[in-house]
Amino acid sequence: MKKRLSVLLPNFNNASYLKECLDCISDQTFVDFQVIFVDDCSSDNSLEIADKHGDERIRVIRKEKNSGIVETLNVGLELIDTEYFIRLDGDDRMRCDRFEKLVEFMDDNPDVDICGSAIQTFGLREELQIYPSSSKVNKANLIFGHSIGHASCIFRTSTIKENKIAYQNDFYRLEDYQLFYTLKDIAKTTSMNEPLYLYRQAAYNNNPDIEARKTEAYMSFYNGILNDLEVNSSPENIQKHLQLAGRIKPVFGLEKIDEYIALLLGANKGKRFFPQAELIQVLKRKREKLLYKLIDNGTLGKRELLKASIKNLGLLRYYASKQFKKE
Repeated sequence: MKKRLSVLLPNFNNASYLKECLDCISDQTFVDFQVIFVDDCSSDNSLEIADKHGDERIRVIRKEKNSGIVETLNVGLELIDTEYFIRLDGDDRMRCDRFEKLVEFMDDNPDVDICGSAIQTFGLREELQIYPSSSKVNKANLIFGHSIGHASCIFRTSTIKENKIAYQNDFYRLEDYQLFYTLKDIAKTTSMNEPLYLYRQAAYNNNPDIEARKTEAYMSFYNGILNDLEVNSSPENIQKHLQLAGRIKPVFGLEKIDEYIALLLGANKGKRFFPQAELIQVLKRKREKLLYKLIDNGTLGKRELLKASIKNLGLLRYYASKQFKKE
């Protein structure tokens, strides 16, 4: 009998953590699922662990050559024929009620195409990451990045298949961002506040070289976004976009950033590429975070500080604490 749920699980050299991951799958309270385990030519004993796990719902796919996460995901995606599919990475864990909670939510909300959950990180850093539930906010946030945890998501398969959606490899390690950007006008997204997904923070996914390459990828991605908005994608505007996104240290002062925010809002008002009211709020929050960074590097003028502090006294307290430390 056809299963209701598929688990899309790409794997490459996750042997150290794979048994934990597969145990979390077998312990799920929802049992009507299959696992599409796609191995990208691991050089460790990942395949041996998967083969010996003993859960007949795990289908092991062996790729003939190593080609990276994007093709690995697409190999698995091609094989999915269930009502829903769910994402999972081979070095992560999850709560035993994750599948049950997400399937139940999708059943109860037929208008939703993608639902994520909060993510609890563990390992090098422990923190709770909660994502917006508003589909419009998620759509507006795409001007800087995706605001839904990709690995935590359940997808309505028909939305992906009928629109011929696949993962793309155009931008280094931004396949999740590109996926959600492609789905911006197609899929309604949301997220649950429960931390159903447990994400491993390890040295291999906190690499400065990787982050530098990702920043370059974001530069290229933002160039495309500005072109979509018909905004001049000059190097200066790309730098302002990166600064507002919080991906580089501040280069421009508040006046230049406010001019750029006005430029974005003016361009979007005509094109309605992003929901305008939500975009205003997204840009407001990014500006607020930037103010603290401008205080850190001493480039926020006192007049600007006092004006901003009328609505946020926390800025003034933050500035005073920085001055006290200097003394």
